[in-house]
Amino acid sequence: MTFRDRRSFLVAGLSCLSLASAAMAAPLPSDSINPMDFGANGDGIAEDSAALRAADHAASAAGLPLRLTRRHKIAASYTLTSSLLFEGGRLEPAAGVVLTLGPGLTAPPVQLFAGAGSIAFSTPPAAGHPEWWGARSTVDSFDSHAAIMACIAACQVVQFQRGDYYVSQRVIVSQGSRQLLGSFGVYDGTPGSATRLIGLFNDRPVLRLGPDERPRHINDYPAGITLRGLWVQFNRPPDIGKPLPVIDVGTIRNSDLSDLWAYDGIYGYQFGGAVDVHVLRCRSQRTGSGQGKGTDRHIGFYINGGAEIGLAGGNASLHIEKCTAIGTHAFPDCSGLVADQYFTDLWVEHFETSACAQPLAINGQFLGRGEKDTFGNTDCLIEHPVLDGYETNAIRIWNVNRSGSVEVSKPYCAPAAGVSTPAISFRGNEGIVNLTGGQLVMGPGKGAGGVEIVDCHGGGCVSETQILESSGAAVRIANTDGFEIRPHTLNAVKTLAAAVRMEGHSTRNLVAPFTRGAKGKVAAGITVVGDGNSYNEFNGTGVDSSLLPSASAKLTINGTAITTAGAAGLNTVSGNML
Repeated sequence: MTFRDRRSFLVAGLSCLSLASAAMAAPLPSDSINPMDFGANGDGIAEDSAALRAADHAASAAGLPLRLTRRHKIAASYTLTSSLLFEGGRLEPAAGVVLTLGPGLTAPPVQLFAGAGSIAFSTPPAAGHPEWWGARSTVDSFDSHAAIMACIAACQVVQFQRGDYYVSQRVIVSQGSRQLLGSFGVYDGTPGSATRLIGLFNDRPVLRLGPDERPRHINDYPAGITLRGLWVQFNRPPDIGKPLPVIDVGTIRNSDLSDLWAYDGIYGYQFGGAVDVHVLRCRSQRTGSGQGKGTDRHIGFYINGGAEIGLAGGNASLHIEKCTAIGTHAFPDCSGLVADQYFTDLWVEHFETSACAQPLAINGQFLGRGEKDTFGNTDCLIEHPVLDGYETNAIRIWNVNRSGSVEVSKPYCAPAAGVSTPAISFRGNEGIVNLTGGQLVMGPGKGAGGVEIVDCHGGGCVSETQILESSGAAVRIANTDGFEIRPHTLNAVKTLAAAVRMEGHSTRNLVAPFTRGAKGKVAAGITVVGDGNSYNEFNGTGVDSSLLPSASAKLTINGTAITTAGAAGLNTVSGNML
């Protein structure tokens, strides 16, 4: 080997050695970058801002994730540009610091963040977990309020685990485009059988949707809020001196609530200012008495229209579908759904109650106001409710204003034992109120009636509603104008006092009942009492005379039997009267 060859070999060897030494001093990245390789302390005490920035720059340049394995205290606001991979590490921004995270966060529901500062996302993760901020879904009453609120502030989708989340303050969702998702489980007493949000108090709602202060314009209401699969309750009996809801739905719009369970509150759900909100398969349940001074009561779904928001009223375009209210007979003031005062376009579909003394009530807009406003409550549709175990009225519709319209379609109503009050009550309505179809099962109480219509002057109808085993009047009408009364009655066991009874000063009504049953089980077809009833039409064709006692007529007016069609004072008689 010549001298030149030896020299070339030596130079090549030294070059390889130099490259190896350089590689050992600054190893090339493999599949991630760790701030610990850039001088971070990782003890959560010393400040790691510079090391985190350097590691983030290196990760972004290499197209690799930033891997966090230790606790890093951050003292300056910064926006990370690389994706993050948490493997036991935490980010702990100091007070006043906002640490904005980049896209691609991958982490299980364990604690990732601490410190008094804030975490934000430049690109929100597919779902955030309250556990990232230190929440616990346990049974030890650990307060997860701050963690849940931090997750709601930072993430559009908040995913809860199965278990119990305790909170010392209200959980408030005041931002739009937020989803709070639970496990869809039903709590059966077994820890982890459902996602439960439990208030460590009983004097305020556990969950509030919408800001406390109402925005000035409907378009400023938070929109796009979704609540799904949560069981919400207090950790003690409710305070009867403070009639508050478990879930308080305030001024929000274009939002959805589904598969929720509000448990043991004075109110299960309260709606005040909700616009275009769909409530699907939600339940309210009251199992026992409250505590404190006052009269105990319960309303499963309370539509509070006390705060006017313009023509829309207190709530607008509210759709309650396939929801259930379960009450208790322990106290009489227990209601399934109550709509008060201002509302527009309220649609209640397939609503079901059990053991509620007053299952469903629509109250006019003028309660506490002293007069009826022009646009207080309009366009209410109640479709196919199933109302079991009522004690007062199954459906009560009172004081609807002149421009109002309430439609009740295909109800099923069955009373508790011994109830004698009407299943459906219409009183004081100036607007149109219609009842079509459905079935009213009367209880064993003496004088039990199907429908009462009292002091109603806006018109309406009772059409093709089947009233079973009524012992009073199937329909009683008093001081009412403009109704078309066509009930279907069936009496095989109890004796029906009258298919329709008219009292007081009622005018311009059409009465044409249809009766069925056993012989002798219909005491009277149509009974009219009072000299002020005028300009009505009575049609006896549908009254089966074979069911009447031998001495009874299809129609009596002030005790006088009417057996022929034609004029009867200021009223008209039509159809077959024999």
